[in-house]
Amino acid sequence: MIRLTLLPGRTDTTRGRDRLELLTALIDAPAFDPLFRGTLIRIPPQHPVYGWRCSIDGCGRSRHMGHVICASHHRLWTRFRHRA
Repeated sequence: MIRLTLLPGRTDTTRGRDRLELLTALIDAPAFDPLFRGTLIRIPPQHPVYGWRCSIDGCGRSRHMGHVICASHHRLWTRFRHRA
């Protein structure tokens, strides 16, 4: 469970507390992705939605924009496709 606190020096603390309570309730809801509950967000490389690692086994590079493979593998695939 995450607890949020107001920064010191806020003049409108009642409204700020209300907003924090609402935000805390939303984060604690079961539908909220637990991935985003921590202080530091770590996205696993093969996350089904936010995955960032090339899907070729043994490749540790990040994905090419809009693809599931890295830029190097995308270039290889493009060359191979144009030869066929």
